[in-house]
Formats: sequence, structure tokens, C-alpha cells
Amino acid sequence: MERLQSLLEEEELRLAASIAANAFVESPFYRYIFPDAPGRIAALTWMFLRNYRIRTSRCHGTFKGAYSADGKLLCCFWLFAEDVPGISLWDMLRHGLLEMPLRFGMTSMRRMLAVAKWTDQALDGLKQQHPKHVLLERMVVLPDYQGSGVGTAALTVALKEADAAGRAVILTTQLERNVVFYSRLGFCVVKEEIFEPDDGESIRCWFMVRHASTTS
Repeated sequence: MERLQSLLEEEELRLAASIAANAFVESPFYRYIFPDAPGRIAALTWMFLRNYRIRTSRCHGTFKGAYSADGKLLCCFWLFAEDVPGISLWDMLRHGLLEMPLRFGMTSMRRMLAVAKWTDQALDGLKQQHPKHVLLERMVVLPDYQGSGVGTAALTVALKEADAAGRAVILTTQLERNVVFYSRLGFCVVKEEIFEPDDGESIRCWFMVRHASTTS
């Protein structure tokens, strides 16, 4: 990793959305939301790009990207402090996210809202326990660079910034291998919960917290 910087430009957002879509194509939540496997990457790319546009246009959170020496985007992730507002209906309308039912069907829209509501409710208690925090979301690494250490290097920089601000870092994951990865960075599993939809398989979710270090 040569540098870590904020991602703001449309070209950067498009590239990040593509990387995220490929990284999350087999994620349990996104398999549930978009059950059509052949069209899932395109659907995720569309959804992520509009979400990124909303967040960056409203300055909601910090979108970080790690670049190689030759200018290739290798890794990206979102950080949301405790005072960052959610996405409003107007934001969704203005950036086209409400087109989702027309493009991908009402089932996908309904499932996305159900997952978001369940996750928000499951996180509420942790946010209250850690009033000064950042939420880490959509941490992805370019497939060819997974296991190279770039994700660890990028997150280490961000975690040091959280330490300096005295903030805990909270995240969720539905993949057990990610629990191992984040544990190496000082995160601890604080609870496990099961998302049990009426129209799909149960999905296990791990909730992890990294307390601010006083020695960094």
C-alpha cells in the first residue's frame, strides 16, 4: 500500500462499487437480497454506487481507499462516526435508489429493507454501550490482493486514527473467516445473532468491537 486517501470522485466511486460487488457476491445477506446469481454482481454494483453517491454528496461518513504505487485502488471501506445521520427518503429518491423495485423486483427491495432494519436494531445496543464510536462497513480488498496484507495495512492506519480520537470501532460480518481476520486487529466478538427471515435460510451474524487503545 502506497497511500490511504478519501474517495470522492465519480470514477473512484464507480471503481469501488465494482470491487465491492465482486467481493460481496457470495455474502449471505446479499445472496438473500439478490437470489438471482447471474445478475447479482450487476445488481450489487448498481446498489453500491448509488449508496456511495448519497454518502459522499452528503458528507455522511468517510470513504477510504488504499492505492498501490502505480495508482491502482486495492482496498476500500467506510467509517461512520456516531453522529452520522442515516440515508433519508429524499436522498434515496434524488439518487435513484428507489428505482430498485423496478430494476430488480419488489422482493429484493423488501429484503434489503428487512436486513437493514434488523441490522440497525441489533447494533443499537452496542452503539449505546459505546457512545463514542465509528462503525466500519464494507471493507473490501481487490481479489488478486487478498491475503497480501494490504487490508491489514489500510485498516491499521484507520484504527490508529480511531484510537487517537478515543473511539471504539464496531462492525458486523456474516462470514466466520472474517472473524479471524478482524480478531488479529484487536476486535472481539461481543455477540452472535441469527437473522431468521420467513422466506429464506437463517443467517448467522457476528458483532465485533475494538476498544480504543490507550497506548497508540
